[in-house]
Order: sequence, then C-alpha cells, then structure tokens
Amino acid sequence: MVDYGINLLSIIGLLALMVKVKKRAFALSGVVEGFYGPPWSHEQRLEMIKFFGRECGFNIYIYAPKDDPFHRERWMEPYPSNQIGNLSELVRTCKEFGIEFCFAISPGLSLRY
Repeated sequence: MVDYGINLLSIIGLLALMVKVKKRAFALSGVVEGFYGPPWSHEQRLEMIKFFGRECGFNIYIYAPKDDPFHRERWMEPYPSNQIGNLSELVRTCKEFGIEFCFAISPGLSLRY
C-alpha cells in the first residue's frame, strides 16, 4: 500500500521550494489540508507548518482534513477536550512561524437537498 501522506508532503515540499525561488505574487500563499485519504499525523502537520514558514515564506495554513468528523459530519459540535490541545498547538506553531491558521468546515453532509 502506498503512503499517500508522505508522498503528498514530498510533492508539496518540492512545489514549495519552487515557489520560494520566485517572489511571492499573491498576498496569501500556503497549504489547504483538504484531501481525502490517509490523514497527516499531528507531528507531520507541525513539521509541515515549520518547513513552510521557515523555508518557503508561506503565510496561511487551512485546516480542512476530510477524515476529521468535527470538520464534516459533526461540524456544529465542539471539539472534545482531549483534541483541543492538538489544535491549540497547531495555532501556536503557525503563529510562531508567521503563518495564519484558518479552520474550515464542510457542512455539506448535513444539508438536505
């Protein structure tokens, strides 16, 4: 089985290095974690934030993993207290590396068409 998370991080890393070579053309540049498939671990997210802030000059990270039930199915419920710590650490790390943390929701599953 292929580890898509590691491959995706490698691909994003290469793209980020290419972007660093050029002057930033947009006010916001960064990453949207909004894919389906194996999620990044908390540690991978932290390393990604540090790398993009330190090496690439990115300034935004949009947290929107599709496997997170509080992003999709349970978007109206507060996060359990045992998960708030990880989100808080992501926010602190973003701030430390000059990256704006943006929390996205995907309420589409709860809509009745």
